[in-house]
Amino acid sequence: MFILLTILVGILLYQIFVFKKYKSSVLIFYWFIINAFFTPSIYYVILKGTSYKSFSESDLIQYMLLGSIFLFFIIFFNIVIEYKYPFKKNKNIISISVTHKIRYLSALFGSCVLIISVGYFFIYRSGYPIVQIFQGKYLGSLYRPDMSGALPHYETFSTFQIAVIPLLMFYFREKNNWGKKKTLLGIAGAAFLSIAGGNKAVIVYLVIFIWIYIWGLKINWKIALSVILLFETYILIMSGEMEYNYGILNTLQAPFRRFFVTQGAMLINRIALINQGFAFDYKTINTDVYIYIYKSIGGTAPSFYVGDLFIYFGYTFGMVLSVIVAWFILLIGKIIDIHENKMIYRKWPFYFMIYLLGNSGFNLGFIVRMTILLFSIMILDLSGEAHSVFKSRKYSVRKI
Repeated sequence: MFILLTILVGILLYQIFVFKKYKSSVLIFYWFIINAFFTPSIYYVILKGTSYKSFSESDLIQYMLLGSIFLFFIIFFNIVIEYKYPFKKNKNIISISVTHKIRYLSALFGSCVLIISVGYFFIYRSGYPIVQIFQGKYLGSLYRPDMSGALPHYETFSTFQIAVIPLLMFYFREKNNWGKKKTLLGIAGAAFLSIAGGNKAVIVYLVIFIWIYIWGLKINWKIALSVILLFETYILIMSGEMEYNYGILNTLQAPFRRFFVTQGAMLINRIALINQGFAFDYKTINTDVYIYIYKSIGGTAPSFYVGDLFIYFGYTFGMVLSVIVAWFILLIGKIIDIHENKMIYRKWPFYFMIYLLGNSGFNLGFIVRMTILLFSIMILDLSGEAHSVFKSRKYSVRKI
């Protein structure tokens, strides 16, 4: 089964290069697919890894089979979208003047979001892991803010910090033609607010977005420095718990395992629990899986979105829904690439949605975060696009 999975991943990678998908809005979606099904398979099948392994070999084989089926549909969809439904951009663009008063809407909205985000941080700063670290506290003795309740309404307010603030940064960078220094300052501010709550994945994928769409996938000192800082930040956040419990060597290996293995491992353990007939509480799926793996409380274990759909609807209908969601992601990504390719701030909500599906799955938090982010992009569009003109475009699909 691993050989079949490897062949399918090879075909997907071939498509990414042949169809130039490495420049597209769905590049991160391909990564999540590979990260959910293939890199964990390498870890468990080839490297004989044992971390997060509360599942049987038959569960692992079933996981690779489900991954192969999902990959087959992704490969098929790529072919269909590329050859059967090539979208063409309509040259008829209608420019609509925007009043002076509405143009100030973006500045007003940005100011409100900044005041809310920074104000919330200072009011509840004692509950933020980043503050606790500088106070010399070990995170091993603390609970995550989304679990402990130390930060009231954390899911809502953190959305402004990890999603809306970066959106505003990208928007004003394009609208006001920021230079390199101002862009770096904006990135640094957005990065700090993203990592302040202790969520390590958010800052990683923010940097990946910047690397793809602002730095153009170039390997230079900026990305090298970013990787070093991300690695050191991860070690800093986890050092209190991991060095004490597992030793320094495991602490150094942890970032790589967390990035390449964890999400897929959480998916395999979901499959294991389904096969055992576990009675899930749909409100606490991530917590239930965490307890199953670690035999303790104090964390969550989210996975790629297909895992939750398997729990909600079973393997057959769950797979059908999973590939339908994938179809719309690939289709919307194609439209964005054609019509909004040069507008980075418009790519961010779509990218963040894929990030949530890849790291959190379908849940109430996904709905809350996407609602806030989509409301934010609507306000910015009312204020005019990056060139201070609200443009309406007509989309057309031509079949060959």
